[in-house]
Amino acid sequence: MKKSELEAMYMAMAQVANVTVSPKFAYAIAKNRSKIEDEVKALQEARKPLAEFDKKRIDLCREMCDKDENGKPMTETKEIPGGKMTVFQGISGNEEYNKKLEELKEPYGEQFREVEELENKDCDEYKWHMIDLEQFPKEITSAVMMALMPLIREQDEKEDSEKEDAKDK
Repeated sequence: MKKSELEAMYMAMAQVANVTVSPKFAYAIAKNRSKIEDEVKALQEARKPLAEFDKKRIDLCREMCDKDENGKPMTETKEIPGGKMTVFQGISGNEEYNKKLEELKEPYGEQFREVEELENKDCDEYKWHMIDLEQFPKEITSAVMMALMPLIREQDEKEDSEKEDAKDK
């Protein structure tokens, strides 16, 4: 698992933390979240120097995107694991925007490489506290479910676990 995937999982865990769930599910989420918190925080810390770039990038998007009849940027909100993302209309495939974006990136090249290297780094394999699918809340979105899939105990794993529990008794 890459560190960027770990972060998506962490964000999805934060999102379901605000939903009423079974005690077993809440316990598993809390336990798993605490296991990865340090690595996720380190990744977020590494991105901090790029905050200035991101502000400039958003300003460029606002400047160059399609505008409505009142001159306001046209946007669309998309759901991603752990939250929502604003997409500016008319940016995709805009060669002038792409050129200006590349110019904007130039002074941040080394920082981008460092963050990308960190995001793509394989992280330690974790011994996850697995969760049965039926314990997941009914209100869960597909984006959050996708991020949390490594935590789902498959039916055959559940049967094996139940057999082990029966042997211990």
